[in-house]
Amino acid sequence: MNPCHSAVGGRLPVTTAEALRVMARRWYVVVVGLILTAAWTCNSWSPRPVYSARVSVVFLWPGTIPLQRTEDGGLGPLVNFAAIVRRALPIDDGEALASASFGGTLAGAGVRSGYTVDLPNSGGQWARSYDEPRLVVVGIGSTQQEAVAYVRSVMARVDETASTLQARQEVLPADRIMTSWTGPIEVTTQSSTPATRARGGVVLGAAGAMATALCAIALDKARRRTRPHGRRVTPRGGAT
Repeated sequence: MNPCHSAVGGRLPVTTAEALRVMARRWYVVVVGLILTAAWTCNSWSPRPVYSARVSVVFLWPGTIPLQRTEDGGLGPLVNFAAIVRRALPIDDGEALASASFGGTLAGAGVRSGYTVDLPNSGGQWARSYDEPRLVVVGIGSTQQEAVAYVRSVMARVDETASTLQARQEVLPADRIMTSWTGPIEVTTQSSTPATRARGGVVLGAAGAMATALCAIALDKARRRTRPHGRRVTPRGGAT
């Protein structure tokens, strides 16, 4: 006996054989369910690329070039200011922020639309070390235009935030820390692998088949409950 977790007509849980008979009676539910499952699975199988846009902003002292990581005494304040600017920016997507926290990519974390701003960590996961006065901005979207739009929006916010923070401290414009964007925005295309899509298709197919079976059993049970009961015949032949 292989009981299912459903009941037919208020009886004990049905066996696999009884469940198959139910689905045969409610064949139309099975047909609709299989069509929807097939469409769902095929839609997930088709590769849907995502576009990732990336650019870095470097923080500079007025009239200088980027500093070295080691012996330059002005490096620490610039790194601290970059961290302050990062914290002052609007909070990005939770999934995007989580992906950056372990060094992964947005696409690898399953994010299809969003952005993240990261202060590069050169010390690894367990020993964090920040020795670069720059922020890395990454935007991701279903189109190249969407990904680039995320990055351009963040670029404007970084410049505005850096200027506002220094203006509040009454730093003269000629003495303010500058921002320099390194090169053009780099755009790459990323998509899932055939193996990943195959695993996803198997999971979706199994889930759809299970949902179809449960819907057929539930409908059969409901129809049996609402069906009018016939008259019972007594041993003497009388009707009650």
